[in-house]
Amino acid sequence: MAQSNLEIFKSIVERGFSRGDFSVADEVCAEKLLEHEYLAKTDLPGPDILKSQIEDARRSIKDLKLTLEASVQTEDTVWARCRATGTDPRSGADDADRVTEL
Repeated sequence: MAQSNLEIFKSIVERGFSRGDFSVADEVCAEKLLEHEYLAKTDLPGPDILKSQIEDARRSIKDLKLTLEASVQTEDTVWARCRATGTDPRSGADDADRVTEL
């Protein structure tokens, strides 16, 4: 049975962003990916775009952990609110209360 879009999104959040598991990108992304996120690299194959985003986020916030707090799924769309926690590697300050809507 195929995974729902929400299940795929949860895998990206939990495995990719929270654990740094880049293999999730190869599993869920097509070679051609249309990315709308500001400043996302778009000159790469689909899986590499997601890997780049995961790498940039994990480099920006040490020990990054995203927690899915709320989500809505329609036929082909997922809206989600996640809480990001971790440490700013430049200052060492906790970066514990950033909420990101994806």
